[in-house]
Amino acid sequence: MNTAITISDSLITSLCREIDFIRYRYKRINESLSFCKNNLVKKRLLEEINNLNARRIELVDISSEMQKSLSPSTAKLFLYELCKRPLDFSI
Repeated sequence: MNTAITISDSLITSLCREIDFIRYRYKRINESLSFCKNNLVKKRLLEEINNLNARRIELVDISSEMQKSLSPSTAKLFLYELCKRPLDFSI
């Protein structure tokens, strides 16, 4: 039983780290876009932003399904909250 909890907590932690990395990368790309003068590079950066947004939406769906299928937990609610925030959200 403890193994399942550890695996579940580890999964939630990994997903929290992933959404944090996505938010960090989004911020760096936007900074790069403000200084970029090359249209090809701008296009690549905008495509990466689209990919990050798509992955964030996938993480929202994953966290939503986790809430439905598993017992309630604060960690899962926290993950869902992190994923629902827009990428340009900052505290």
